[in-house]
Amino acid sequence: MTRLGMVIDLKKCTGCYACSIACKAANNTPPGVTWARVLKKETGEDAPGERVTLPVLRMHCAIRPA
Repeated sequence: MTRLGMVIDLKKCTGCYACSIACKAANNTPPGVTWARVLKKETGEDAPGERVTLPVLRMHCAIRPA
């Protein structure tokens, strides 16, 4: 069985939700169902702190033969 992995450079993630939109469109999920989320958090005690974004992907995509 083939297993795939995905590497995401978190330094380049801007939190634009493009991965969530692409996943939703590719998998035709119903309203309210999202398999790819983007978590956002501000760190630091001084405002405005550093914003950290973390894409959370559930890897539901099927492997399509070439």
